This record gives sequence, structure tokens and C-alpha cells, in this order.
Amino acid sequence: ILAANNSYTGTTTINGGTLITSTGASGTPFGTTGTITIGGNATIRSSNVAPTDYSTRLSISDGAALTLNTGNIAHTWAGVLGNSGASNTAGLTKTGLGTLTILPADLAKQTWKGDTTVNMGVLFLDGNNQATNFSNLIDPASDLVLGGGVFNFRGKASFTNSQAFASTTLNPGASEIRPASGTGTNTVSLGNITRSTGSLLNIVNATGYTYAT
Repeated sequence: ILAANNSYTGTTTINGGTLITSTGASGTPFGTTGTITIGGNATIRSSNVAPTDYSTRLSISDGAALTLNTGNIAHTWAGVLGNSGASNTAGLTKTGLGTLTILPADLAKQTWKGDTTVNMGVLFLDGNNQATNFSNLIDPASDLVLGGGVFNFRGKASFTNSQAFASTTLNPGASEIRPASGTGTNTVSLGNITRSTGSLLNIVNATGYTYAT
């Protein structure tokens, strides 16, 4: 548990297990600068306080997977999660009841090609900062995996926006894909859908949104 602010400036490496932070919105649990390297299958969990956005410092190794447990609070990541390997096979898993909003700057796209997994709460891909039409703020080679969570998408108003996934896997649980408020022409391509026994998917439609398989 990292419950205090730290002042070191070197690299933080997490190779496995769960690391809990509870230092608040302006806290520095991972020091003030330096790369946060995810070298294996590791979990970072926030302990019921608004967290620091450290997304620009994250680097996920090939084959590794970062699980972010948001607890019951909202997170916003404005940066691009780096992938330190050549094949970009890292993955991201969202769990916890809170919402993780990925709100990248204009033309900034996430680089991981491993699974994008939502097991609990909401993963909100928000294109509102984009200055023009955009496609694939998450790499389209990534598979979308839903296991009881919500994938929420918002395109930029008045533009043509899209997000494609290589495929979609439905694990047991009640999952949902839904649009956020906004206008524009928006397409979410899910690829081939594979479902497990006990899985349920609710797709919420809205004006300006199309879902394709």
C-alpha cells in the first residue's frame, strides 16, 4: 500500500501482484517523475480517493497486462499508455465499480494491441478532445472482452468518428455497450462476437450511432 507521497524520480517497476494507492488527486505515490513499468500481470488499485493521472508515465511490457481497479471512484486518463515492446501485445483490464475515462489529446491514440477488458464498472472512451474526424483511439488489433462491465463511447460532435475492435468476447455476466451524449456520426465495429454460457450483452442505441459486426 502506497499511502504517502513519495519524492523519488526514478523508474517504478511492478512485475505482479496488487499495489494499492491512497494519496489523493495531487498525490505522488509513484514519485514525482519517472516511468511506471508494468513488467507482468499486475493490478493498481485506488483506495477510495480521487487519483493522480499518471497515464503518461505508464509503460506496459509486451505480453504483460495492467489491471486498473478504480474502486468506487472516477478516474480520468488523458495520456497515451506506452507499450515498451516491439509487438505491442500489452493489454488493459478495467475492474472496480468506478469509471475509467480515457480522454486523449487530439490525434493521441493508445498503443496496446492486447485485450481491452472491462470486468466491472465503466470504461469510457471519450473522443471529445479530438479536433476533427477520428478513428480508433484504441488500436483496432485489440480484442474487446466484456465480463460484466460497460464500454462507453463518445465521438466528437459534428464529426465522423469510429472505433473498431478485432473481435468481441463475452464472458459470464451482464455487460453493456452504450453511447455517451453527443452528436456526430459514430460507428463502433465489434468484429466477430464470441459468447460464453452465462453472458448477456445489452447494446444501447442512440441517434448518430451504428454498431457493426
